[in-house]
Amino acid sequence: MAAAHETILFDVHDFKVYPMISDTGASPVYGAAVDVYGIAEVGLDPNLITAELKGDGVVIAKKGKLDRLNSSATYGRLSGDVLDVIIGSVTTERTADHTRTEIEAGVSLPSFGAAFVIEDADNGIEDLVVVMFKCQITGGTLLGQTTDNFGQPSFEFEAIGLQASAFLNKMAYVDFHNVATGVPASLPI
Repeated sequence: MAAAHETILFDVHDFKVYPMISDTGASPVYGAAVDVYGIAEVGLDPNLITAELKGDGVVIAKKGKLDRLNSSATYGRLSGDVLDVIIGSVTTERTADHTRTEIEAGVSLPSFGAAFVIEDADNGIEDLVVVMFKCQITGGTLLGQTTDNFGQPSFEFEAIGLQASAFLNKMAYVDFHNVATGVPASLPI
C-alpha cells in the first residue's frame, strides 16, 4: 500500500545542515551532516513572483511562479560547527582549554543543504522529512542572550534551485514515510 500524502504536523525532532562542496556536474556534492542541536522551531515559506496584466479597467491575465523558499530555524545549543556551515566561519583552534571559531568580514556566504523531520503525524505516516538542497543564510540571531533566561540561536535562510544537471532547478522535497527514516545521513537523496 502506498504511503498517505497528507497528515497533521506536530513537533519537529531533528535538523541538520550539510556543507555544499559543489553544484556542478550531474549531482551536487555535500560534506558530512552537522546536527543543529535542540531544534525548537522551523519554518518553510514560498516566495512567489506574480504579475498581472490589466486593460480596459480589469485584470486580463495573471501569472505567478515559485521563486525560492524562505526558511528559518530556532534551536537550543550554539555550535561552532553549525556556524562553520552556515556563515563560512572557520574553527581554527581546539585545545584542552578552548575552541575558537573565527568570523571574518568580506567572506562570501557558503551554500549548504538542510533537512528536518517531523515524527508526530497521523494517517499511517511515521515521519515527514523535508530536504532543501541549496540554501544560503539571509539573517537571524546567531547569539542572543538575556539575564535569567536561555538563549536560542536562530537563522533565516533561502533555498534556491540547483544547477547540477540531474537535479536542475530542484529546490526541496517533502517525503511522507509510512516507515520512519529520520533525517538523511547524507545528501543528495
